Amino acid sequence: MFFITDTSSVKIIWHTAETLEMMLRSCFNDIVLDMQTVSDLLKRHSKNPNNQSIIADMKKLYETLKAPTPNLDAIVPSIRDVLDSAFLSHLGPESTVCYYFGQSTTREWLGAMSEYSRRVVEEVEKLVDELLSSSDDKVPQKDEQAIRSCAAKMKLVMAMGEFPDVDQWTNFPFMSRSVYTHLVKLTEMTSDAINEVRLSKSI
Repeated sequence: MFFITDTSSVKIIWHTAETLEMMLRSCFNDIVLDMQTVSDLLKRHSKNPNNQSIIADMKKLYETLKAPTPNLDAIVPSIRDVLDSAFLSHLGPESTVCYYFGQSTTREWLGAMSEYSRRVVEEVEKLVDELLSSSDDKVPQKDEQAIRSCAAKMKLVMAMGEFPDVDQWTNFPFMSRSVYTHLVKLTEMTSDAINEVRLSKSI
């Protein structure tokens, strides 16, 4: 008999969580990128979806985000809270797509990801404005650029879900505490189901 071991489950969870966290971190660096630039690029692509020059520009810009060392201090708790709330509302255990997690070939998951992406960008952009304009809890100067441009970078990263050849993970949510707990639950359910099937066949 073969059973899915705890070690196998841990490896799956660890790899997925690490990848989604690195995807988030790629949005927090000192590269200057504003929302208008990203929006204009995506609008051009929407009007000319087969234009290879525009697609190449999108892929090149996306790849540049991976190069710099991320500024981890810029990923403040309030930003992670926004990501967590968006996940729970659109993709989490109480959503209609809770069991479609990461299934980027399904209409249901892609539709929910679109709503999640829209909410993340809107709420992070609003939060960033509040953080940078606050006089009570001023953002350290070394973190300003990373925070200022993070929403634009998130928008670009999530738009890249259209190109799985570039990075299949861009059709997944950014890492947050509820993403982790949901991932653990789904992995355990899958492991238990496989073991039950294998056990029934061995009897």
